[in-house]
Amino acid sequence: MMRALDSAHARQMPRMLDSELQDSDNTLTFNTPLAIARVLDEACAKRAALTLRLETASRVHLFHSRIQSVDSAAMQIVLHQLMPSNWMEIVTREFVTDVSCQLASGVLRFVSMLAPLEAGTLNPYCVLALPQLMYKQQSRSSYRVVMPPGSSRLSLIWRDRIVQGFCFNLSLEGCCGIFRSELDMLARGTAVPGLSISLDDSLQFTVAATVCRRQVMHNGSTMLGLRFEPLDSDLQRRLQASLTGIQRRQLRTRA
Repeated sequence: MMRALDSAHARQMPRMLDSELQDSDNTLTFNTPLAIARVLDEACAKRAALTLRLETASRVHLFHSRIQSVDSAAMQIVLHQLMPSNWMEIVTREFVTDVSCQLASGVLRFVSMLAPLEAGTLNPYCVLALPQLMYKQQSRSSYRVVMPPGSSRLSLIWRDRIVQGFCFNLSLEGCCGIFRSELDMLARGTAVPGLSISLDDSLQFTVAATVCRRQVMHNGSTMLGLRFEPLDSDLQRRLQASLTGIQRRQLRTRA
C-alpha cells in the first residue's frame, strides 16, 4: 500500500486553488472519500486523459495516462501505462506528482504520490496514492445561474425537521440557498444527505450535498453555499437543459 500524501506535500498544491472552501465562483473542492471516489470513477468511466507532472533533480517530467481502476481498499489509483514509454527509467521510486484531468464539467487537479505498481520489477503499471483533497475548475457550462425570484424551492431534513428555502443561484455543481431559519447547526463541512430542489419548469431532484459556506442574514435567514455530490449523467443533462432555458428567458427579458 502506498503511503498517503503528508501535510507538507499537500501544501505544494498551487495557491490559486486554495480558496474554494470560501465558495469561489468556478472552483470546487472535494474533500470526503465518497466525493473523491465518485469523481475518480467518472474519470475512469469516461477514459479521461491524465497529465502527470513530477520533478527530479535534473528536470521536470510530463507523462500522460488514464485511470485503469480505483482501489479504495488499497488507497490507490491504478494507471494505464504511462507515456512516453521511458517512464520506467525515471519512476523508480515514489514521487510527489501534480495531476490534472480534463472532464466535461471542468479540469480536475490534485497532488499525489506516484510510484511503480511493484517497485523493483518491470511491471508496466504505475499507481497514485488516493488523494485526500481534489479541486475542479469548472467549465463555463457549469457557471452559476442567478435564479429569478419565485422560480425555485429548496428543502432539507435536518434532525427530524424540514427546513425550506429557495435558490439564489444554481449550477451543475451546487447552489447558494436562502433558508428561513438561522440553522446554526449546519456549519461548513456538514453533510446534507437529502437536499430537494424544485424548479418552476417541473424539474425536481434530490441530491446529497455538503455545506461549504454559511452566513446569517440581517433578517434572520441563513445563506448556505451547498456543493453537490457528483450528479449522474442523466440528471446533469436535464439540469443543464433547465439552466440553459432559464438563461435564455432572462436574456429575452433584458432585450
